[in-house]
Amino acid sequence: MVRKISSTWADLSMVLVACIWGVTFVIVKNALADIGPFLFVGIRFLLASLLLAALSFKDILKVRFPTLTTGSLLGIFLCIGYSFQTLGLKYTTSSNAGFITGVSVVLVPLIYALINKKKPGLITSLTVIMAALGLFFISFPSGSFRLNYGDMLVLICAFGFAMHIITVDLYSHKHNAVAITAVQILFVGLVCSIIGLIVEPFPPYLTYNALSANRSLRYSPGFFGAELHAKVQYSH
Repeated sequence: MVRKISSTWADLSMVLVACIWGVTFVIVKNALADIGPFLFVGIRFLLASLLLAALSFKDILKVRFPTLTTGSLLGIFLCIGYSFQTLGLKYTTSSNAGFITGVSVVLVPLIYALINKKKPGLITSLTVIMAALGLFFISFPSGSFRLNYGDMLVLICAFGFAMHIITVDLYSHKHNAVAITAVQILFVGLVCSIIGLIVEPFPPYLTYNALSANRSLRYSPGFFGAELHAKVQYSH
């Protein structure tokens, strides 16, 4: 009974995270007019890591070397997802970015099938075809078969998120959920901040758009990661 309640709560929490996540596309799009994508993601995740540390300090003390290595591996895919999504938002619309990022959900069972060397089921095949058609209609200009540059970047992000979900499923249950989430968030924050400081001009001051976006979005990476780990762990 407890397992059933836990699983239901994990599912409901993921719905809430999806709602919050969807709103972020518009906020991020506006903020990118005033700050580079890598610096934005770096600041966003560093703030989220500080928040998570303040709220779950005891769990973060459980971080051990295996948690650091596994969390860094997961962090690579999470970094690919958020970096390319934010970079792509500079060149495409919020609605396109939202749809293409959602393609990651379809990619997960497809990649699982490839890893396990099994043919994807009928439902999986149909959803892949529908997602591909949707991607074509929103991303390819009329009369052209070239993928929009921004949409191509966000498609890379979708693969990053899909691989993140798969690796979370494979490895996260071996570690404390909050501890491994903290490692991932800090990893993304540090990597993106370093890249941003190297390749992007540092803004002389943070505008209202950038500040308000980071203030409202600092929660989403932490809660997204924590709830994703909770979902996977409750499912095991």
